[in-house]
Amino acid sequence: MSFDCFGAGQRVSTTMFPAASWRDGDATARTVFSAFEAVMDLHEMLWHLTRVRTRSHDSDLTDEVDLLCAEISAAVDAGATSVLAVDVTFVRGRVRQVLDTVSAEVRAAYFADGAATDARLVPQADLAGADLRDVWLVGADLRGASLVGADLRRSDLTGCDLLGVDLRGADVRGADLRDALFLTRTQLASASGDRNTRVPVDLEVPPGW
Repeated sequence: MSFDCFGAGQRVSTTMFPAASWRDGDATARTVFSAFEAVMDLHEMLWHLTRVRTRSHDSDLTDEVDLLCAEISAAVDAGATSVLAVDVTFVRGRVRQVLDTVSAEVRAAYFADGAATDARLVPQADLAGADLRDVWLVGADLRGASLVGADLRRSDLTGCDLLGVDLRGADVRGADLRDALFLTRTQLASASGDRNTRVPVDLEVPPGW
């Protein structure tokens, strides 16, 4: 099981509560953990926003991305009190709208010729264990889908929306993940790849591949 806190643990422990510990008592523990959860959520949003900025050609949209990044960064930089006052659900909704719009823009470019996709390739799809080696996945919207144990060997996932996709045990040997949308370190580490798997330049190849 892999886990990525998006740097929240270090941020909370070293800058927000450098002298505090969850061992100091229940009240302190609740505050520290609440701040950790909020910072982790906000850092994850920043992770996705900074990566989609270069994928959109809509100046209004990139301006909105910049605004959200600035607001989130300012809230985190201001400290624990500021972070705990953030309505994370509201911010997540705003970020989700931006991510949805960028995803639609990017994916549409791959279907300009009206090419049809496999009917199974929909958000929240249960594709656990599915053999997808011969399925056209470029530009597919698989957000929230289960690809647990799916066979993706040598698949091209360019422009494929992988937000929230469960890739545990998925076979991505030889797959091209370089331009997949919203792929995270945790997802990558949970899959099974090899030295022929191509990953985004800002993600490290997991040990053991």
